[in-house]
Amino acid sequence: MINSGAIPSRTGFLEALRSLTKEHGALLIFDEVITGFRLAAGGGVERFGVTPDLATYGKAMAGGVPAAAFAGRADVMERLAGDTNHSGTLNGNALSSAEVIAAMDLIGGSPPCQGSEDYGTALMAGIERIASEHGQEMNVQGFPMAFDVSFGKAEVTDWRTLQNLDLDQYARLSSALVESGTWVTGRGVWYSSAAHGSEELADVLDRFEAALSAWPTT
Repeated sequence: MINSGAIPSRTGFLEALRSLTKEHGALLIFDEVITGFRLAAGGGVERFGVTPDLATYGKAMAGGVPAAAFAGRADVMERLAGDTNHSGTLNGNALSSAEVIAAMDLIGGSPPCQGSEDYGTALMAGIERIASEHGQEMNVQGFPMAFDVSFGKAEVTDWRTLQNLDLDQYARLSSALVESGTWVTGRGVWYSSAAHGSEELADVLDRFEAALSAWPTT
């Protein structure tokens, strides 16, 4: 749940869904619009080792250019060639299709996910260190490629427990970070990039520390 606290599923949850859907003859569908090509070249399917019947993907597959796709089991996908209508204004758009080919060549030949994970791991550690040095209690959780930051400490396992953190105070901090030149979302999620290196890391942490230095101690 990256957009709601970067909450990973509990151990065995996805496996239980896979088992239950097979037992009842239902389709298991993964929303990989954010996790696809981010958590791994094969997205959450590869990261968690659970294969759904269908999965949806978004613009990451086209390097940020608008594009979307879904993939899945052959017998399900073959329905599209038969009695299921699937039409759309942008289906097969030439620009998006060219971007998809280029992005897939890059991801398949030299996966950027490891670089993003390394950078994100260092970024998460730096945020926690700076917060501790300034006497601020902060919750940093999720995957290095997409993690959540907020004030407070709590075991966050769902949307309700996420509310135990001080989300409003973080939203105000995010505005201060944006004003300092570091764009982050107000809802807490931070995305790392394989394009970032040691220089960007030092710069972001310097700005984070400057913003936190001016923050009232809670």
